[in-house]
Amino acid sequence: MFTLVRAKRGKKVRAAVSPLVEAAEVYQSLLLGKGTMLQSSAEAAEQIVTDTFTTGP
Repeated sequence: MFTLVRAKRGKKVRAAVSPLVEAAEVYQSLLLGKGTMLQSSAEAAEQIVTDTFTTGP
């Protein structure tokens, strides 16, 4: 509720709904046993593609 007071004009709906969307995403990840979108994005960013054809023995 305090987020709405501090939110900039035109951003109040996003500020109000954002915590609900995040909570729903965490709840869904717990039900399905999979990571959240943020965790998946971080994991994908960590993966480094290696070229197996040009690397030596």
